[in-house]
Amino acid sequence: MSRITVQIPLRLLYPIEEGAALLGISKHTLIRDIRRGLVKTTRYGKRVLIPKVELFRLAAEGVQPEAKPERGTSPTLEER
Repeated sequence: MSRITVQIPLRLLYPIEEGAALLGISKHTLIRDIRRGLVKTTRYGKRVLIPKVELFRLAAEGVQPEAKPERGTSPTLEER
């Protein structure tokens, strides 16, 4: 049986590209979830970084999909 070995650098913060690779998702999916406010990030200068604990949370819990309004209903003023 073959064994796959991956070296993960021990850091407190990871760039988006590395975070996406560690989670096994695309960079674009992670960016979309960040923009929706579903993933916590921090900024260091111009760089957007994801805390290690947030990556562990995403791996354990995942991202909860946003609730879609039922068909035929219009959004209320608060939802607009």
